Amino acid sequence: DWLQPGSIQKEAFFKKVAQKAKWLGYPSQCLQDWMGTFDASFQTKGVVLPHQASEAGVVEKAFLEFFDLDQFNILHAGNLLKQRNPFPLIQAWNLFLAQRPETKVHAKLLLIGPGAYHEPELSKICSGTETIYRYSGSMDYEQVRLLEQQSAVNIVLEAAAEVSPFLPAKFPNLVQANRPVLHLGPKHSEVRRLLGENYPFVAEADDVNLIVFRLKELYDQWKNHKVFNLDVKLHSYFSPSYLRATLIELISK
Repeated sequence: DWLQPGSIQKEAFFKKVAQKAKWLGYPSQCLQDWMGTFDASFQTKGVVLPHQASEAGVVEKAFLEFFDLDQFNILHAGNLLKQRNPFPLIQAWNLFLAQRPETKVHAKLLLIGPGAYHEPELSKICSGTETIYRYSGSMDYEQVRLLEQQSAVNIVLEAAAEVSPFLPAKFPNLVQANRPVLHLGPKHSEVRRLLGENYPFVAEADDVNLIVFRLKELYDQWKNHKVFNLDVKLHSYFSPSYLRATLIELISK
């Protein structure tokens, strides 16, 4: 809902760009639709070119001391921007532990990445909770990919808003990791669209009670060794072959 200074002039400028461009590329369908509400050219000339997963294989490195492969590890890796409020998640995590006391010995919430807007409160809360690990720096990319592939659950945390049209750059890597994704964000979002209408592990970012319920579901699944695979269509969607086919189709027009 925020409008930055000069937004009217910038909007007019990009409408001119849209009128002259042959194609307008977006990483997400929701972003194309949202931009189309400003000018029809943003929609009719739009083409979705999704972010790509890394083609490099994950380099096996020694896990850091905070990570135990045998634990129920819930990972959020990424910059905790102002709009990505982690405190409802932390509140839900503590309620989950209180309602399932047996989990305290083998459950950990990992918050990896900067979050300057939420400091110093964020680090203070995390340091006082044994089941939360906070790393406020920028961790090595390959180390993060390894954590994504070995954690029980990966979190996508978005703003508490009516719409989130953006595709997080890390999402293709999470699809590649093929672990359950806990999406905390608006129903009307690109992540939710891709996961599918019937995908179970979702909640609004500030719905503490529903997040607690989802954590219980995910824990029970992990405890019972149930195998969960993301939709195979997602793997195809983020593949180089899909991108190549899209570009060939554009060239042929």
